[in-house]
Amino acid sequence: MLRAFLLPALVASGLLAAEDIPFAGRDPGPASAEAKDGVLRIGNAALSAEWRIEGGVLRPASVTSGLGGSKVDQSGAEVFRLTSQSRAPGSSETEVSITLGDDRVVVSATKDGFGSTEVASFPRSDFPGEPRLVRLGKMDLSARARDHAGEAGPVGHASVRLVQPTVQGKLADVFQIEVAANRSTVVEDVFPAGARQLTFRIDKGTDQGMSWAPGLALVWEDGVRFLLVGARNADGTLNITTAKGEREVRPQLAEYPLGDIPASAFKVEGAPRVVSIAPSAGKTSRFADGNPAPHVMTERERLALLGGQYPSAVLLGCVDARVPPEVVLETMKILEEEVNLREETRV
Repeated sequence: MLRAFLLPALVASGLLAAEDIPFAGRDPGPASAEAKDGVLRIGNAALSAEWRIEGGVLRPASVTSGLGGSKVDQSGAEVFRLTSQSRAPGSSETEVSITLGDDRVVVSATKDGFGSTEVASFPRSDFPGEPRLVRLGKMDLSARARDHAGEAGPVGHASVRLVQPTVQGKLADVFQIEVAANRSTVVEDVFPAGARQLTFRIDKGTDQGMSWAPGLALVWEDGVRFLLVGARNADGTLNITTAKGEREVRPQLAEYPLGDIPASAFKVEGAPRVVSIAPSAGKTSRFADGNPAPHVMTERERLALLGGQYPSAVLLGCVDARVPPEVVLETMKILEEEVNLREETRV
């Protein structure tokens, strides 16, 4: 249970680096923060955000652009999610995206449909313009519907389905594959005009084809210019095949955090308030001076936490922040030394 919610406001003169990063738009001006009647606001002339406490639960309310005037409603969203357990074992599906960028063609993959990993990329000049066809199924190393010259192998089941963009026609349904391991079967249709990214899911199922794997090919010119991505194994191993040859890729597909405990599972007790964090007069932080004190937790310190943790404050921040608060605040040292929070108002 959160004893109270504190909205920290960093005072640039004490905590932030002396040289600011120029903002591309008009001057955003100074930041301000306010907590009143269960509503928390923080922002400047460029961007502002608002949260509300409803029934003791902290909820995002909105994000507003001061530059364009647009407002994004965040009602029903969560402030954060914690992960307490691993995801249940997934299926044999692998989700793959092919992105046709301005400079590169990028292949990325994920096993759980959340965090994706780049597995291959090619210069856009190797694949100019738009593909002519999208081909799903099992095909040879030139992305054509031709069988292997050797043994057929055992019959297995697999499937390929196009997720994005939504299309009509032959590619609209899941393509079910029931064929021998080294035999081909395909369905194809014209490339959706203007698409910059195709996302598809391959279920390896019981298929035992290796090079003749279930997958998707973008075809610019049959047998000459193509990009074929197939599921070699159910563990996420992929075949990436072009006219230059086949490449087997074993990406380390990271599991996206489950996030099974939402912020709404916690209650905020006590009135929220804004706390300005700044060193005392005449003092500066080591971070502002360009001499931060890094801290690596030792094994002894980790063992000491096994019996329970009793932090004096908890600061929630952005997971991909360019300046993590633990670096700026040096593991909350400034909070304790400079703000001197009282026990009853700590988070």
